[in-house]
Amino acid sequence: MKINLAIYGVDVNFFVGKKELDAYDRACVKAGKTEDDRISNEDGRCWGVNVWIRKLSKSPYWIGVVAHEVTHCVDNLSYHVGIKHVDKPVAYLVGYITEQIYKKGKR
Repeated sequence: MKINLAIYGVDVNFFVGKKELDAYDRACVKAGKTEDDRISNEDGRCWGVNVWIRKLSKSPYWIGVVAHEVTHCVDNLSYHVGIKHVDKPVAYLVGYITEQIYKKGKR
């Protein structure tokens, strides 16, 4: 699933299960994208970050796993788009992305 962060001009690609991630990787290879191309556009600015988990569940354990991986995602985005790593913006971004994952991930 894709989560657009229009305010930063980037997308978060969230994959549940190895099949989704593998399909994305095959499409990137077929399109001739390198690993660097998958996160940066031609002028070097970040256009997206990939997050992968094995399972999406509402159990406390898996909610923790999602929050953990989303924190890595936000750290990566902070670096690439120049977000100052301070409490409020980072916390809101982690919360927003996690919320979108669960909203869009309903099956």
